[in-house]
Order: sequence, then structure tokens, then C-alpha cells
Amino acid sequence: MFLKFGARSNNSKRPLCALLLTYVMVALSGCDGDSHDDDGYDDYEVRAEEDAFPYRKNSPYASILKECVLIGTVAESCNVDQMPFIGDGATTPSVDDVMDRVLVTNKWMGRRFEDALRNAPDDTLLTLFSSTTSVLIGSDVRPSFYIATTAGIQIDANYLWVTEQEKSSVSVREDERADYGKDLQFQFIARTADTTGERLTPYFSLEQSAERTVEQMQLPLYRLLYHELTHANDFMPRHKIPDVNPDISLYDAISEIRSEWLSASFISQYPKTSSVLELLAEVRFGGQQATEEQMSMTASDVGEQMHADGAMQFYSYYSEHEDLAQLMESALMAYHFDARINVGFVQKPEATPAPCSEYLVSWGQRNRLGESLVNLRSRAAAALLLNDTQAIEAYLDNELGLSEPMSSGVDWCQNQAFSLSVSNPIQLRNAARPTIDDPAATMNAERFQDMLEFESTHHLYDLH
Repeated sequence: MFLKFGARSNNSKRPLCALLLTYVMVALSGCDGDSHDDDGYDDYEVRAEEDAFPYRKNSPYASILKECVLIGTVAESCNVDQMPFIGDGATTPSVDDVMDRVLVTNKWMGRRFEDALRNAPDDTLLTLFSSTTSVLIGSDVRPSFYIATTAGIQIDANYLWVTEQEKSSVSVREDERADYGKDLQFQFIARTADTTGERLTPYFSLEQSAERTVEQMQLPLYRLLYHELTHANDFMPRHKIPDVNPDISLYDAISEIRSEWLSASFISQYPKTSSVLELLAEVRFGGQQATEEQMSMTASDVGEQMHADGAMQFYSYYSEHEDLAQLMESALMAYHFDARINVGFVQKPEATPAPCSEYLVSWGQRNRLGESLVNLRSRAAAALLLNDTQAIEAYLDNELGLSEPMSSGVDWCQNQAFSLSVSNPIQLRNAARPTIDDPAATMNAERFQDMLEFESTHHLYDLH
């Protein structure tokens, strides 16, 4: 299980005037464009989490927010009466309710986040925020995750930048899990696609000179939030919030209802079946050392395991919590944004970085959510977490369509186009598969490798 606390990065860059402020109690401004006052840092520097401040200085929780979020042990977990859950379990929180609980390292992050909440397609996000207490958005947060000691989520600012100036205040350090599973000879790849098979939003590197539109920023952010907020609702179901003892810590409040966590009841009714993939997930996502047998497994071997099971992605096998979150994330992105999830196992190229043409698919599916068992489990997940799933179920019935097998031996980029738009009637899906002009097919090897690493970096929960 990933442990975030105590792992503050030494890679964050702090401007000279920020260092002076640490030792001299004077207000300075104009140092390399840096400005700081009671409202926090309204600049574009990479800042450590310790520099975070309440986005709304007049929030009722401004004085306690940082103290309750930037903690390092279970013993420091704040009491529920100090930092209550955002929702009451009965009504939907407002955007203002959520923003009163936001810490940021740079002001622009809070502005982008608030705009995204106000632009969300419906109240689903706000409803799911009920089971959280706080949000930290930071230059150096990586990866994004939910943590039970604070009952809050932390968000990598890479999900929020739009302009080059904003991007300059996001750390470029590598995810610490990048080398996990390096001894395995296969690789899992997933794409969040539109209904033709093209990426729902283009890939943008932190080290590439490019800006993106607000929509191109917000769609991946919504996917992240659906995932992390599923964790929050898993560990603190909304119907349990009114019964929480206000005099105990947030961590204890969550631990006390362990037997009632949503993922426990879900997995008992809709189990996964592959113990092989569960053990491999410990290697790829948990950093366990691979056995000789695991190192000998091919992409075809693991693809056969997943084909017969009902998990959404390889990461679903890391725990029952991730299984639930992957299903919810995929169902909500499909319903709200017509997203389709294409998945596959490929043999790793002999040398990396390598272009897409060398990532040959051994097993894969377009529109994995359309697979019958996956579809069934996603419906059950939505029913467990949402108040009303009638519209989602109608979408899954009438508009999602079926999954399609990828062609073995063909590279990943050439395997993305659907036979027809997946929103077409199922009986028409046997038409010839068209081609798409996939930008990934012409990426140089280094950039394509960067994109694969970004797409294989998953979000976490942490109970410690």
C-alpha cells in the first residue's frame, strides 16, 4: 500500500524571497515575479506542500485546514468535530462548500479547480464530495491519492494547468513507481478514447512547449475526481455520515466501519476470479519483486486471464478498492462524455524508448466496458454509490455498445479504431473497421514512451 506521509520531495524549487520569508518576518514582493500576502502565493513557482494555504482565506476552516491536512501519522488525524465531512449524508454539498476545504500551493490551481466544479455536467461530483473533508492541490503532489488519515484527496497540479505559465509551476519529477514491474516482459496499456477510437483528449507533456484548452484540462480532471471520490465514498458511505461520532479522529471514524466499506460488500457479490493477476498487480503497482514464474509470463498469458474476468483494467486487481473505483470512473466518463476505454497487453519492446509500431498487441479489447461481465459489475458499482442510476443504466443498455477484440500481432496505435461508432446499433457493428489518423502513431519514441508512462500511472488510496 502506498505511503505518502513523510515523503516530501526535495526537488521543489523555492525562489529567494520565499526563503527570506522563512527567516525574516517582512512582506516582500517583486522577486522574480513572486508575490505573497495573507492570501497566499499568486505566482508561478514550483512550491512544496508545506507552502500550501487555504484558497479561501475567509473559509470557516481556514485556521485549521492546513493543520489537519499536512500530517504525517495516524496519531495526528484531526477529530471529526474539527474537520467534519463536507456533506451531511442527506443533501448535496455546494461548490462553495467544497472550495472552503481547498488548500493550494499556488492560487491559479484553486481558480481552475473551482471553474471545473462549476462546469461539471451534473451534481454527481458534488454528491460524491460529501464523504471527503479536504482537497490539497500542489505543485509537487505526485501521484494523486485519497488518504484515510485526513479523509481527503490530494491532486497533482498536472491535472489543472492550461497555460505555459501555469505549467511552469508544476513539478516535472518522475512518479516514484515508474520502475515497478520492470522485470515483467509484458506491459498493460489503456486509452480513454472517444467513440471513434481517438484519444478523448490529446496527450500533453509537462516538458513540451504547448498549451491546452479548458476542456482538454477538465475531462482528465473529472476522470481523476470520479476515481478518488469513489475511494472516499467507499471508506465513508454517505448514509453513515450522520452516525459518525464527532469526538473521535477521522481515521478512527473510517476504521470503525471497516466491515461496512462499500468495496467489501461489492467484491463479495461480484468477485474477480484471477489470483494470477492479483499477484502480478502487487508487482506492477505495489513494487513487489517478481518471481521467476511471473517474469516468464507473456502478454498472451495475462490477456487470457483478463479476458475471462470482469475487471475493468489491470490496476483493478491491485485491491477491491481500486476495482470499484475503476468501474465507477469508467461508467461515469462513458455516460457524461461518451468515453470508451480501450485496453491491451503487449510484449515490451527489446529496447526502450520505442515507437508505437513496436508495441504489438497480444490481447486487447476496444470498449472494455461493453464486455458483458464488466458491464454487469459497473452497473452494480453505480447502484452502490449513486442515488439514482436509471439514466446511466439506460445509457449502458442503449448507447454504449459492445466490446470488440483487438487484432493480435498488430501494433497498439493501429488497433484503436472501432468497426463503427460504438453508439451505433449493435447489429450494425459487423461492418469493416475504419482507420483513424492516430497522432500517437507518428510520435517519436521518447514522447510515446512518456505518454505510456503517464497513462499507466494510476491513482491511489492510502489507509495509513
